[in-house]
Amino acid sequence: MKAEAHYSGSTTIAPKIRKITNQLYNVKVEFEIPICPMFGTTATIDTGASACCINKKVIPKEALEPLTQTIFFNGLNSRQQATHKIKQGYFLIEGNKFKIPLIYAFDMRDSNGIKMLIGANFLRSMRGEGDEITIYKKVNRIKTSNQTEIPEITELEVSEEEFLEINESIYFN
Repeated sequence: MKAEAHYSGSTTIAPKIRKITNQLYNVKVEFEIPICPMFGTTATIDTGASACCINKKVIPKEALEPLTQTIFFNGLNSRQQATHKIKQGYFLIEGNKFKIPLIYAFDMRDSNGIKMLIGANFLRSMRGEGDEITIYKKVNRIKTSNQTEIPEITELEVSEEEFLEINESIYFN
């Protein structure tokens, strides 16, 4: 799509830019990394993504460092390889400063204009509100724990399920 622009009698053809409403949580992000010029991009907060990732094309080379091992990102119809990550520093989201979590950098091939995904590893690195979650719509609090309960009988060093199986086999024999 092209649009014509008129400047003092001459006509210039410029590409027309269209905005996409993707119904996602989009934010502006600025990076502060030592020995690197400050840079920024737009990011999508994706709580379903397990990791943060960014398109290598929006990052200065000074902000990258190699990974110790190659990581693969598998999509429904694609598989992409990450060999770099962003160096340590800080990033600002809407004026709030956060320590940079592990952010994988690779050539993201996305037709929706997504340049960066902020995933669950960022949310986990924040440590949240401890063992509580605040839901701000109605200000409800839900008690949570980062541990799960596994029933076991400590004296016998077997799980409850194993104990019941042993008991059952003794009873029927």
